[in-house]
Amino acid sequence: MKKDKKERSILPGVIIVSLLVAVIVYAVMLNAEKTALSDYEKGTVYVTTKPVPKGTMITADYITQKEVDKSLIPSGAVSNPENLTELISVYAVDQGSIITTGMFTAVNDITKDMTQPVVAGFKADDLYQVVGGVLRSGDRINIYQVNENANKGDTSQSLASSDTAASLVWGNVFVQEVFDSAGAVISTSDSTTPAQRVNIYMDNDNVAAFYAALAQGSLRVVKICE
Repeated sequence: MKKDKKERSILPGVIIVSLLVAVIVYAVMLNAEKTALSDYEKGTVYVTTKPVPKGTMITADYITQKEVDKSLIPSGAVSNPENLTELISVYAVDQGSIITTGMFTAVNDITKDMTQPVVAGFKADDLYQVVGGVLRSGDRINIYQVNENANKGDTSQSLASSDTAASLVWGNVFVQEVFDSAGAVISTSDSTTPAQRVNIYMDNDNVAAFYAALAQGSLRVVKICE
């Protein structure tokens, strides 16, 4: 009888301990399941459907929406399509890349210091005026004005007093698009076709002086290495 009473007094304790162990095991397994599921949690991103050349204005045919594991989404990934308007690639982007804000610059960032931004174009009569025609959309250039016969009458033999003087008149200008001699657009992936016609962003206040200098045949372009 005493043995039966002892067993009955132990039984509730065993049941309680078993329940506690079961609850702990369940909690551990639930947490492990949540952790495992979180590793495969999805997020929405935008990826490139084809290569995006440097200096290209991003359009709908370059992007598509895709769900990927959140663990694969880089910092700065674009998740809102409204953030993809008026953007220009700052370097060549491979097909299938997750689009991030660092890949592009806004047109507004290029023209923010201009009172009235416009696109101006010029044609080089000789390729030496435009770095041998290597310019491509997205390049940054410096434009110099060459004033020939600037020091006429000076008999000094020094280089500083030669018959030609040059000065920087427009710095860090963004090349919007380039064309060949026939007027066809040159892709940034084309490394051989010489660019002879160039479109650039410019403040409207500078356009008159720009074309006046261009008419004199006195402009020279220097590409900024990035």
